Amino acid sequence: MADCSVLHVTETPRKRLKKGRNIDDLKRHRLPGHTIGPDCKCSRFKCFEAIVEEEREGLMLNFNKLSTKDEEDAYLASCMSMKDISRRRPRENSATQQPNNSCYVYSILVPRAGNAVIVPVCVKALISIFCIGEKCLRRIQEHKQKTGFPATDMLDKHYNRPHKLSEDQINKVVEHIKSFKGRQSHYSQKKSRRIYLPKSLNLTKMYCLFKEQRPYATISYEPYRSMFNTKFYISFGYPRVDTCFKCDDFAAKTGHHEATDSSNEQPGALEKIRELKQERELHH
Repeated sequence: MADCSVLHVTETPRKRLKKGRNIDDLKRHRLPGHTIGPDCKCSRFKCFEAIVEEEREGLMLNFNKLSTKDEEDAYLASCMSMKDISRRRPRENSATQQPNNSCYVYSILVPRAGNAVIVPVCVKALISIFCIGEKCLRRIQEHKQKTGFPATDMLDKHYNRPHKLSEDQINKVVEHIKSFKGRQSHYSQKKSRRIYLPKSLNLTKMYCLFKEQRPYATISYEPYRSMFNTKFYISFGYPRVDTCFKCDDFAAKTGHHEATDSSNEQPGALEKIRELKQERELHH
């Protein structure tokens, strides 16, 4: 078995993390695009007659090219303008109902002959052309009315995770795993970033050592195992097929001279062992 140089464990993930435009492209490919809905049958604006089918398909194509939810919300917010209510009609139970402070007017910029033309539409046409829900439109309206800006996507941005590990706790686990020393595979040093720890170790023993060193750390085995698997590229033991001729030759000669030195059959065996160890270090 190869006896290669001892290395410190480094923070190297098993796989390259997907981030940036690559992961966004994968999400877009997995999710179906928006499709145009049915005719709004508006008698006031006659929206689907004012915007012909070819123009609606072009609008939908450009809308599907928007990469993020924030860009989609910003575009939809630009299609609506807020104005004050000019006249209120008396309604039943008006004392218990909270009246709206403003109303919205909808319009779409349609490219025609090299120029963008403002085409007024109804709310049903806007929902149908861009295949959005009323709840999505209402959320944009409420946020725009309160702040004056379109809503931002709050997915995975909540702060209601009481058991989330702090940065200090994560650093403690990472530093503990880095304190172990391992070895690389002899033949795959340039092909693999995997580090091999001694086969006498395992993940449970490592976690027990961590708890012994930091008894007050409130970190369970599962997050320790998760960080071990995601932040590092480590295996236990060495591959059986990973042998080096020179390393095996050095090991065989060293073992032979150690046995000779113990039996006092050959003088100078200790000096020969020292020379072999120096040659092995130069080999690595």
